[in-house]
Amino acid sequence: MKIDLKNPAHIKLLLLSKGVNFKDSDLLGVGSKYSENRYYYNISNEVSQFKNQLPSEILLPKHIESSMYFNPDSELRLKTNGNKIGLFRKNDFLCRIYFNPRPNFFDKKINNDLVCKQVVSMYGRHILALFSNAYCFYFMDGNQCKFCSLQPSRQSIGKQNINLITPEIAKKAVKIALKNDGKRIKYIMYTCGTNRNEEKSYMEQSQIIKAVRAIYNTKGAHHLTIMPTVNDKLLVNIKKAGLDSIAFDIEVFDESLFQQYCPGKQKYFGRDNFLLSFKIARSIFGHNNVKAGFVGGLEPLDSMKEGMEFFGSQGVSIAVNVFHPDVNTEFSNKPRPEVEYLLKMAKMQSEIYIKYKLKSVFPVGGRRSSLDTEIYRNFF
Repeated sequence: MKIDLKNPAHIKLLLLSKGVNFKDSDLLGVGSKYSENRYYYNISNEVSQFKNQLPSEILLPKHIESSMYFNPDSELRLKTNGNKIGLFRKNDFLCRIYFNPRPNFFDKKINNDLVCKQVVSMYGRHILALFSNAYCFYFMDGNQCKFCSLQPSRQSIGKQNINLITPEIAKKAVKIALKNDGKRIKYIMYTCGTNRNEEKSYMEQSQIIKAVRAIYNTKGAHHLTIMPTVNDKLLVNIKKAGLDSIAFDIEVFDESLFQQYCPGKQKYFGRDNFLLSFKIARSIFGHNNVKAGFVGGLEPLDSMKEGMEFFGSQGVSIAVNVFHPDVNTEFSNKPRPEVEYLLKMAKMQSEIYIKYKLKSVFPVGGRRSSLDTEIYRNFF
């Protein structure tokens, strides 16, 4: 399988691998007309070198969304002509691109102290995102995942976003978002940091989900990413609160790399418990409603395929976030995966999806740094 430059999903693959070169002038309107990146949990660009804000994502043809990583040496670049922005590979025009419209709810007040963009954001065109308990205690003793920039983000450019969202605040913020941008919202994505107290973490998320579900009771729309648990009661309770699907990020399947790259997860939970947690969650949430999160580009394709087969055979779907070297992390200078690797990975994931009748976390729109939705939509 070769790169097809007429296939927008393949163009996304190029963007995730090589980044893109652009000028400040290409970013006019970001932060007013177009949605700006809110930096809830990662910093993938040196934002200080730009006068204008960076967009949350690039929109490619056929409703495909991609992250935007600046790389002055990339063979890809943006060129602006009036109100139109084109993506070029060297001197060859690839496609016209767009930025997501800025949500109408961003600057709406929740109370005298908060505006909505500090609490909720749009992750792409269709996903309303809440990140509560935006804290990982692994950073306390230097055991954070080698690629994670959650703490650096929250202590710098993302510090205006509140770390702990109460059910009341979540409900008010989502209600405002639905009132102002309800036509574009198809999913609610909850993300939770890592708390030493597992029961407290699950209880807090259950209360938030229950509050939000009361005003947005769409089937299949409520998805949570959280540290796993082998306590089936916690999973039963959070499902009863209104959660439709749940994701645990194992990151890499290779045992030695898991220990090396994710020391906190190994130390405080363990890989064996990770594998067990998926089995327990699958028994509660059902086929396709539990997701195993990988970081694409951190392990050989053979071990990733082994992991995909392991989870797929259990009816656990696979979500792959393509590795990006984030600022102020141990992997900040690690190169992004090569195009050839990503193309093989996407084809491999597609075969697993078909074999076990799996689907992506978000079938419409999708995630900017993964290829899951495009794989589900048969672009590979």
